[in-house]
Amino acid sequence: MKLIKIALMLCVTSMVAQSNFVTGSVTTKNNQILNGEIDYQDWKKTPETINFRQGDNIRTYKPEDLLAFQVENDKFISRFVTVDVTEQQLSKMTDNQKVMFEDRHVFLNVLAQGNASLYEYYDSRTHFYAEKGDTFIELINRKKLQEGNQDLMTFKKYLGQLNVLFNDCSSLKISEGLEYRRLPLSKIFNKYNTCISGDNSDNYTKKVEREKVVFYVTAGFAFSNFNFEHPNSILENFDGGSFTTPSFGAAADIPISKNRNKWSLRTELLYSAYKGEFEPNELTTITDGTMYLEQSTLGANVLIRYKFKSKNEDLFPFINGGFGFNYVLSYENYVSYKRVNAISDEEQMFDIGSADSYFTFSVGAGVIYKRFSFEGRLMITDKVLGSVYGSSSITNIGMFVSYQLF
Repeated sequence: MKLIKIALMLCVTSMVAQSNFVTGSVTTKNNQILNGEIDYQDWKKTPETINFRQGDNIRTYKPEDLLAFQVENDKFISRFVTVDVTEQQLSKMTDNQKVMFEDRHVFLNVLAQGNASLYEYYDSRTHFYAEKGDTFIELINRKKLQEGNQDLMTFKKYLGQLNVLFNDCSSLKISEGLEYRRLPLSKIFNKYNTCISGDNSDNYTKKVEREKVVFYVTAGFAFSNFNFEHPNSILENFDGGSFTTPSFGAAADIPISKNRNKWSLRTELLYSAYKGEFEPNELTTITDGTMYLEQSTLGANVLIRYKFKSKNEDLFPFINGGFGFNYVLSYENYVSYKRVNAISDEEQMFDIGSADSYFTFSVGAGVIYKRFSFEGRLMITDKVLGSVYGSSSITNIGMFVSYQLF
């Protein structure tokens, strides 16, 4: 079990470090556009450098080296800006803290361009910048503690800044409820640009794509091995054994990264049932004994999935790992036996019972092809019968097939 967890951690480390070169371009300081590939990572934090590849040659660029770069749905410009770095962590804030700024040369993500432009920069928090003509300012949204009572308040200076910036469009009113977020601000900039220049094709607004949740029906079949590590009571006569476990249910993939949906949260609701019969071991104190396990469960699995880049747009290899909670719906677990040298030849029954629920650790790998998903998975459960009988576990090696509904 520990080795599997370590292997999963190593896999995650490898995934995080994986390069992801996709088609992109850079604009150099002399205004030359170079086409090639950019190592496009899941940039929540604005990148301090980018890796650009042409053929076998890879070069690292800093903001000082470029005017702009573009990759997939992201456009970035290079600017020397003043960043509001006033402390915003509540535990470190004081009611008389100083407002602090810092000059940096950074990449800015372009959200809207036209008569007025909107840019985004993210370090430990989000900063939005507005540009109109010769005016280039950070839109300030700052939390602060009131003197005396220590109440937390938000200084929404950006509302006043936008009112001044957009005062040449009388039909546009800045609402007090305008949120300091990407989508609301992008919309207000788009409205202003339309107000000033009409439906101008030169205006640009970044498409903020909503990640799509994908739903599947899924079914699987596993080869299972039931094992006792420290059996006691009548179970000391058995070592466990093998059986098969069919499963079926529904699943959903919820994207958790914007970069080609490489990371997703895989959730599953699976019905499983198994039936096994096991013979006594060589050290048995019984004759004609058989152990019966028959159980059905409803399992809820949560796995983190990572999809690898592929040259085939319909084919995506993936790995995933996570945990599941299994609720026991029904069971019939017992031992039928006769004691060695017993006076009576009557067969006896011993009810084993079952745990009400148990956890499963899973790790798997597979491939998505168009609407189908194929996965090989290792699943390990523990304390299936409850701790009263020692440690009982089931190791499953199975194959799952899923079909995308929508």
